[in-house]
Amino acid sequence: MSFNVSQFTRIHSGFEYLEIQDRFTEAEISSACNRLRQRYALHTKSWSNETNTEWVLRTYLAVKMVFSSSVMLTSLEYAMEKNLRIVEPYLLYYSILNTCRALILTAPDEKWDDGKLFSSSHNKIINLTVDYIVKINKDIGHEIKVLLERSKVYRELFSYKFPASGIRRLDATFVVEFEKAVSMARLFCELAQFNSEIFQASHNRNVDKKCDLDDRILPTGYEYHGEGRSFVDDEDFYRIGYIYRKRPYPTNLLWTMTEGMVEDFFGAWCSELEENNDDIYDPDKNWTIIFPVP
Repeated sequence: MSFNVSQFTRIHSGFEYLEIQDRFTEAEISSACNRLRQRYALHTKSWSNETNTEWVLRTYLAVKMVFSSSVMLTSLEYAMEKNLRIVEPYLLYYSILNTCRALILTAPDEKWDDGKLFSSSHNKIINLTVDYIVKINKDIGHEIKVLLERSKVYRELFSYKFPASGIRRLDATFVVEFEKAVSMARLFCELAQFNSEIFQASHNRNVDKKCDLDDRILPTGYEYHGEGRSFVDDEDFYRIGYIYRKRPYPTNLLWTMTEGMVEDFFGAWCSELEENNDDIYDPDKNWTIIFPVP
């Protein structure tokens, strides 16, 4: 039975919640909203430059996780069509994991911890995701746990032991079907959007001052480090600044996205070869596979 989720979040974003309406009851969503609203108030009632920067970054990073999962799922779709089967376990697992990241980044109870939240271990991300959903519906939470663990094992089989028979002989105890992966990723995206709407409503209610961005925190969003090397991503740097100029406070995920942001992110994965070639992966094709990006 369909119901209006926005009446509970109190932000009429125009977002259509398909998975949430299909899986949860109106009473469960109402209860979740009330609980989350109390938790977000702990942040918005003590608003500062630091918390403003943290949540602008958390929202931006969650948006990127939605984008990245969309690219990976359409890449997986393309790989399946072309019999490029070796990449299936990896693309399926990480597309789901990144939507889990989006959910956790927008959740009120998970501490930012100087950006360490974004680099949490896979097990922690999975456990936090399951814990979040169990609080809404235990049965669905346990079902999600099984699917997440199965997708992780599926990826690990071809990262470490690598069965000689490939993936053809694996049964349902190992493999997560593509349609189920898309449905699960879409659910996590919707819950992240759900979080961000409740958070925005809490901000609207409790914050009556404009706060700046803290330059000490911002680099988490555009600096990348690894093995003694680092670089600054100019696109990330520009987008974070643009988001703040557009609205100097965090908003829901859908409103954070812009057409230019979407086109630039997906366009970065376009081929540099001949454009009008049906055999080449097109990241613009079906880019709304898990989220109605503008």
